Amino acid sequence: MMPTLYLLCGLPGAGKTTRATEARELGARCEVVFVDAPLATLHERVAQRNVHLPPGTFHIAPEELDEWAALFEPPTAEELAGE
Repeated sequence: MMPTLYLLCGLPGAGKTTRATEARELGARCEVVFVDAPLATLHERVAQRNVHLPPGTFHIAPEELDEWAALFEPPTAEELAGE
């Protein structure tokens, strides 16, 4: 059975395809899944998370989320297709 790799973090720039390509070269099945949540929804979710921070995690300020969102590059059609 072929192993499956799950990348659960937002990989910047070329990292998205580099990691998927490396996984495939090692024999793992890799599929890029992108959930395009509006920034307002992300703010709501982070605010809820900040109220009940899981152990070992840190507070995320709304301004930090805005900064990170401005840097985020959604996957291209080619990346989603696994090319």
